[in-house]
This record gives sequence, C-alpha cells and structure tokens, in this order.
Amino acid sequence: MAPALMKAHLFVSLAVAWAVPIHVLLDLATAPRFAAGVVLGFTPVFLGNLIFANRFKDVGSSTIAFGTNLLGAIVGGILEYGALIVGYRSLLVGVAALYALALVTGRTHLVRRVTDSPHVAH
Repeated sequence: MAPALMKAHLFVSLAVAWAVPIHVLLDLATAPRFAAGVVLGFTPVFLGNLIFANRFKDVGSSTIAFGTNLLGAIVGGILEYGALIVGYRSLLVGVAALYALALVTGRTHLVRRVTDSPHVAH
C-alpha cells in the first residue's frame, strides 16, 4: 500500500472512531460489540505501525527511529491515562494532531546517507 494511502486510511480510521458514539457499541450483542470495538480501537494503531515500518526502511539511523518510536509510545500512554479525564473522543483529536505533527516533521531523519550504505564503494 502506498504511504500516502496508509496515512489517509489512518486519519479516516481516527475520524470514524471519533464519529461512532460509544453507546452504539454498548447496544450491540457481545460478539459484535467486541468485533466493532477491536476494529475501531486497533485500526489506527495497526495503520500507525504499518506507517512506521514503511518509513523505518528508509531511515539513516535505526537507533533514532526506534528511540523516537519509544518516546511516542510513552507519550501515547500518558495521553491514554489523560483520556480518563478528558474522554476518549478528545483523546482521538489529540492523537490525530500528534500523528499529523509526526508525519510533517519526521521527514528530516528519513534521508538515507549514501556514504552509510554498505553497497556503495568508497
């Protein structure tokens, strides 16, 4: 899947998760409620991981990429606990803003240096 398409799907999945009221899920039977909750809750996470993996192949430094991903996971965990105060829908808005910020500002570390490549003769 093309990177731009993955990013579009990520933001669409966040918008759908934001738009679906929680009470709609609670009115469903157990199995459909579970399935809908998994799809709504984990689709953005899955797509975010796909985007990370796709971008990871082009990084100049895997240490920086993994460190940045770990920092994002820590911030995400803190925000998740904050959702207990502000609500899940507000969390989704914050998550969308942070994904947008990461997608816009993360380009500077993605340029593979030609001299770092083991396949290039020096």
